[in-house]
Amino acid sequence: MTAVATSTGILTPDDLLGLPDLGRYEALIDGALKQRNASVVSSYTAFEINGALGNELQRTGIGWGFQADCGLQIFPWKPDKLRFADGGFYRKERGPRPGHGHLKVAPDLVVEVVSPGDDAEEMDAKVDDYLRAGVLMVWVAFPLTRHIIVFQPNGVTARLGPEDALTGGEVLPGFSVTVGDLFLPLEG
Repeated sequence: MTAVATSTGILTPDDLLGLPDLGRYEALIDGALKQRNASVVSSYTAFEINGALGNELQRTGIGWGFQADCGLQIFPWKPDKLRFADGGFYRKERGPRPGHGHLKVAPDLVVEVVSPGDDAEEMDAKVDDYLRAGVLMVWVAFPLTRHIIVFQPNGVTARLGPEDALTGGEVLPGFSVTVGDLFLPLEG
């Protein structure tokens, strides 16, 4: 991995835009990069969720989608914090057409996929950050147990199993997919 040096020793979101690809990162918090620990199974799940989401966005034209390499700089209480969710979207009426740099509009939906090395407290912190920033819905997918937890700012959560329908609710009306279809097929 390439070493990164700045005059202050602390990275900013703007520093990342001017650097070569340094690898897979999950967040920039207090000037330090936090490495992403994705597995093949979690990557597969993110691909399937983003594919289903992308198909719906293409069909409806309702918004702009993004995947894991998009930096989310949406935390006004900590302007230099940057998170890289596994995917999501925001409606066209909530923000401008995507441009260069990091996304500075709170998405309508954020997707996080749990990897084997992920920490439960860190995942809770991510969900809290997203909801506090104005994200309307967060999907946290658990590939090993094949379920998804849906979080909303009003405190409503839902735990969906493989036979349940994952819907977009008011955030993405008309979207529906069977949860089990988003995970690696079971060995038969």
